[in-house]
Amino acid sequence: MKKQSLLIILLLGMLSIYVMQESAFAGHADFYSNPLKYKVGDSVTFVNNSDSGWGDYTDWYVDGVHKVDASGKLNYTWTATAGDHTIKLVAWDYIWPIWFSSDKTITVHVYNNSYPIVLVHGFLGWGREEISLHTDQGDVGLYYWGGTDSGDLEKEMNNRGFKVWTASVGPITSAWDRACELYAQLMGTTTPFYGASHSNMHTANSYTHAQTGNSRTNSCCYNTDGRLKNTKGNVIPKLIDGSTKNPIHLVSHSFGGQTVRILADLLEDGSPNCSGNPGYKTCEESSDPNVSTTQELLFKGGNTGVIRSITTIATPNNGTNLAWVVVNFVSKVDSSLGTDIFQLLTSKTVSNGVAGVYDLDVDQWTGPGDTSYANGLRDQDIIIKRNCGSGGNELCGYNECSAGKPVVWDLSPWDLSPCGAAEINTWATAKSDIFYFSISTEQVFKYTGLGGHNGDWYCESPIRTANPVYWWPAYNNIGSNFFLSLNPVLFFEGGDDAMGFAKYTTDEGLTDNGLPNTNNSPTGGTWKEHDGVVNTISMAKASCDQFTTNANGEAGKWKSLGIYHEDHFDITGGFLGFTGEESLTQDDGSGGNGGEISFYDMYDGLFNRLWNLPAF
Repeated sequence: MKKQSLLIILLLGMLSIYVMQESAFAGHADFYSNPLKYKVGDSVTFVNNSDSGWGDYTDWYVDGVHKVDASGKLNYTWTATAGDHTIKLVAWDYIWPIWFSSDKTITVHVYNNSYPIVLVHGFLGWGREEISLHTDQGDVGLYYWGGTDSGDLEKEMNNRGFKVWTASVGPITSAWDRACELYAQLMGTTTPFYGASHSNMHTANSYTHAQTGNSRTNSCCYNTDGRLKNTKGNVIPKLIDGSTKNPIHLVSHSFGGQTVRILADLLEDGSPNCSGNPGYKTCEESSDPNVSTTQELLFKGGNTGVIRSITTIATPNNGTNLAWVVVNFVSKVDSSLGTDIFQLLTSKTVSNGVAGVYDLDVDQWTGPGDTSYANGLRDQDIIIKRNCGSGGNELCGYNECSAGKPVVWDLSPWDLSPCGAAEINTWATAKSDIFYFSISTEQVFKYTGLGGHNGDWYCESPIRTANPVYWWPAYNNIGSNFFLSLNPVLFFEGGDDAMGFAKYTTDEGLTDNGLPNTNNSPTGGTWKEHDGVVNTISMAKASCDQFTTNANGEAGKWKSLGIYHEDHFDITGGFLGFTGEESLTQDDGSGGNGGEISFYDMYDGLFNRLWNLPAF
């Protein structure tokens, strides 16, 4: 009995020693995957990163099925299949005569595709390398996508495992010209080519539109051939490389939405200026020997299967009343200062002089100008008539607007107007192989409650109080936090309806505009609801296209992803302040404030949606 007790004590002592030895390792099983995110068919390596001591034996399981059972500290390589999967590592350590184990389990999601995601800015936007702020801590980049308070959207999303690039196109030029510039950055043609027929069409009335524009070769953001380069230093694959197609997702803000829709239409249907079938259109071909067949390829058509999805965020798909407001504002500036402000800004002397700070990228244009403003574009030649659609033929719920075109209409003011947007919508229609998504924003709402304020319009505030007395009236004030600092607007417009949205708001064609109050599309039946820049009702889809009720979207149709109670620039991260990451307020489905979501997480969810779409 004494011998048995002694043996038990001895064994317990030995076990205590083993346990103490094991705790001394302070180790555990651990692993990581390479790459971080993966699609169907990818070869994924799970790297055994367990602490020292846990390498005598390894077990790997996928969805509970034993895959590896062998000696040593082993990695596991897996061919990814669709859906969610559990990956489990069991690491073993042998200390005679006992085996110790430690395990780790994770759930992984396998995407259907991992196509590059390209961010495309809106009107007056800029590229990653173009603007910086001088602070006490040195120069800080001011990013269109992320601003200063939310940081750098491209960098953050790349760090999360997505593949993201940021484009830079002309801030004030037409959606057509911007689409050509985007194509050059996706194909590596160094310089953009705008098409021979298109350029000749706009060479008139003492104005000249060149066939080619400036190259973009800043080493931070572009390869030597002009293709986009991201924060990881990766160059985007050529969109079309011989017989190989490398599809992309296009995520756009504001005027960027019309830009990417035109790019998609040119790629698939070819130039609307040409006759013939897609794939065989030739009217845009150039006699300039410096223009390559790769540049001309954009206008031939027949290039399907290269854009998987288009997302438009706060985009004036059907135009914005602000186009008229800006024209009216510019006219008042001209009369007050005694100068043609647009001609001054677009003159070669001024635009070249400020290009190092902010480049207007209008080098393809040469205007009549005069001695002081050589080559500038005159205000009088870009003015859009408020009744530009009257008397025209109705198309897709809007009036055809060719009769109201200004002298120079291959510029953003025309494309951004309800008349110019309607014209684009008649030919740049949804493509059957592309998924379309829209995100809307709103900062001005109509009160429909009880009391004397029923029917009045108010601006959003951080917290909607129950009493309208404390609300900010919308149509005798500005209507967006972004415009609070723009005192000249107040000066030139006057105190009543400073933004001019009420003065220039029209319900023309709303009964036929194809924007039903369903499928999470913006509510209301008026153009007065806006985010400070774009009318909310204009954001949900292009007028000639159709909605889908499919929760995951449907190729060839639009899926609205709802409304955010944010102004036009909050949704891209905000340009003002250094207060940390933005928090975005979602609509609750009835016009009230819903839940909050962080800026990064909103885009993370969107990018997850895009990568879950079926691959070509």
